[in-house]
Amino acid sequence: MVGVIFVTSFIYVNTESSRQNENRHISFANMNLSMSRVTTNYLDGERNVCGSWAKHLNEYVSTIEDAITFVRSAKSVESAIGQIVYKDTLKGLSTNASSTDSTDFTVDYSSYQNLFDVSTEETIKITHSYTNPISGNETIACFAEISLIDPNDASKTVPAYLLRTIPIEELNNKWVFPNEEFESNEISLISSDGNYIIKGYSFKNNNFFEFYKSYNDYNSQTIAELQESVNGESGHFWMYNSKHQKCVIAHSKIESTDDWVILSYILFNEIDSNQFNWTIVMIIAIGLITLLLFDIVVFLLFNKNLKDAAMIAEKANRAKTDFLSTMSHDIRTPMNAIIGLTNITKKEIDDPQLVKENLKKIELASNHLLTLINDILDISRVESNKVVINPVPFSISEVVENLVNITESSMEAKHLNYSINVHNFINENLFSDKLRLNQIFINILSNAIKYTNENGSIKVDFYEKTSAKPGYIRLIYVVEDTGIGMSKEFLERMYEPFSRETDARVNKIEGTGLGLAITKKMVEILSGTIECQSEVGKGTKFTISIDIEVDKEKTEDYDLPQANILIYSQDRQTIESIATYFFASKIKCEFAESKEQLIQLNRNGNFDAILVEWLPETIKQLGDNSQTIVMSYNWTSFEKKAKDLGVNHFINKPIFKSTLSKALTSVLLPTKESFADKDDEHEFEDLNILIAEDNEINWEVISTLLSSKGAKTYRAENGKVAVEMIKNKNVTYDLVFMDIQMPVMNGLEATKQIRKIDDDYARNIPIIAMTADAFSENVAECFRAGMNAHISKPIDINIVFNEIRKIKESK
Repeated sequence: MVGVIFVTSFIYVNTESSRQNENRHISFANMNLSMSRVTTNYLDGERNVCGSWAKHLNEYVSTIEDAITFVRSAKSVESAIGQIVYKDTLKGLSTNASSTDSTDFTVDYSSYQNLFDVSTEETIKITHSYTNPISGNETIACFAEISLIDPNDASKTVPAYLLRTIPIEELNNKWVFPNEEFESNEISLISSDGNYIIKGYSFKNNNFFEFYKSYNDYNSQTIAELQESVNGESGHFWMYNSKHQKCVIAHSKIESTDDWVILSYILFNEIDSNQFNWTIVMIIAIGLITLLLFDIVVFLLFNKNLKDAAMIAEKANRAKTDFLSTMSHDIRTPMNAIIGLTNITKKEIDDPQLVKENLKKIELASNHLLTLINDILDISRVESNKVVINPVPFSISEVVENLVNITESSMEAKHLNYSINVHNFINENLFSDKLRLNQIFINILSNAIKYTNENGSIKVDFYEKTSAKPGYIRLIYVVEDTGIGMSKEFLERMYEPFSRETDARVNKIEGTGLGLAITKKMVEILSGTIECQSEVGKGTKFTISIDIEVDKEKTEDYDLPQANILIYSQDRQTIESIATYFFASKIKCEFAESKEQLIQLNRNGNFDAILVEWLPETIKQLGDNSQTIVMSYNWTSFEKKAKDLGVNHFINKPIFKSTLSKALTSVLLPTKESFADKDDEHEFEDLNILIAEDNEINWEVISTLLSSKGAKTYRAENGKVAVEMIKNKNVTYDLVFMDIQMPVMNGLEATKQIRKIDDDYARNIPIIAMTADAFSENVAECFRAGMNAHISKPIDINIVFNEIRKIKESK
């Protein structure tokens, strides 16, 4: 019986494996065909743009200077470069300056004599790849012949070439296989004779067919058939690479050109693996043998297994009960901030500045509470290494401000002597999982607050160090307290879930025992390290080190306005930070060593601004405080009193260069308004947005927020209504926000139905999931259904606006 089942399973698995492997080969070829269509569409778009330029310039013949001015004004894509060269000399002008000389707009193609010898009847032709003489990047170009006024005789015209150059990198960005099983593929671009236009890493030689000859058996007939196949219909074949490894090559022609072919390369064993098949066979075999053995020993082990199962179940239930009864502390920290700030806001409702600031803090606390709830629901994922990291651009100054706002009230309540300092932060804009970093920072500092007695001390330091990884910084986070400390025995198990020191010092302190376990796991997932030094009765020091990527899209250097600044603070670290920023920017400043010297210097000097700690009596003696900036961790508590003294400018500690720049600008350039601060109420007024949402309140919230930017919103109560509204085309929608859990038809099915409509509009309309299903598998399911993006509830309206801006820019 066992043998028959085993042989039958073996035959079935092999047959099924062959079928699945063939399907993967076909899927791989189809994906390569999709890449060729993506490339064709992209090149057609670039040719159309080049053609429209050429048509205009041929209708309105002008000098080369006027022509390049027109191209510069018509160019909307920053990566594309427009260039015009005379046909006889191949010299002319470019829309962009040389990479080596920002004042030089001339361009010389005289060393590219063969570049324009393209054998095609198309009016707009495409070159092979070459090094752009302006940018120095590998480039291809769409070009057309135009007429220009002869620079030597204005009554005559001379022929010239108009080029729209495209960096090869732009094509590479288009070539992303959506299937994870093909992640290791390499994409290349060749001409019909096999010469590489873009060459993958694994290809050797300078010609694909020569590469084939070098490592495969061949004759003249097989090479001819191979060339005919590659330049014909789309398909795939296998061959050997330079390491004598079997690999699969998929090929498809690029329709925008006469002789370009896109090739996708992947190792045969990665697309045709039998590992899965043997695994199933072995599982069946082991399962059958185990079943036989179990039949022999089952009665001997039956009672023991029941007893062990009962003990495990009892332990699990006890752990759940302990968890539910003790988790209140982690939730109460942000809840305390939310409730307290809400009560303060109610009492001071007539103070718009205080209300605005408190609402901001409530929002930060709410976000932290949401993170805690997610972690409580996701604790099993943490323990099984299934937590998904979602990197986003963020500012470290905002993260630190959030840390201060969340924890400061707790430190003040215990009368702790605390300081939060930043050291040598040059790169403020980073790219990582902001929520996880928030969680790490808050968990460690909250523990320090909990286990430090009243009137104790806590010191927090953030350092930017050089990372060994290019494009990264090493963020060092240090929290040192004078709390109760931990024993050596507990240090060995402190990262275990639900672990807490069992002595009289901590029994009255609320906590779940999850904070350090989750923190350590988050640090490890972010490829960081966590170290702890502690001694009972003396305190604890945590040091966390994480390499974080610098946001390449936003490398802003915050300029400090030139001025004469007077500074006084009793906080030596604050003085050092400010001095570092000012001296680096060569700004004139003077530091007062005492309150008396501050007042004296202010009387004798002519300062553009004064930076000072909150010292009411001293500030009162300064007189005119219109140029005074108060430095404090939390200025909302004394804002009214400060304004009564004439102070209208504040800066949050710890001080970053960005916050210092903003504060000084508000004093020295009060009329300056940055574009980022301007609220454009008409930003989306040309957009029609369909919102598929069954919940009335959720619909009202998102509709109101979008309408505030000028968008026109339309509601579909469920997925079926959304599909019908797309089909009817009574309104042409620019995008759709799609809830997932809806009656009649859910959002996933509705998206699939929309994508099946035989219409380019329905197939291409952007659909964004807006749902409370926020786990990683939910996000993946949305993308598989045909959605373009995912936003989790409760929504961050800034994320919503950014997604809309991306769609608007793409249109």
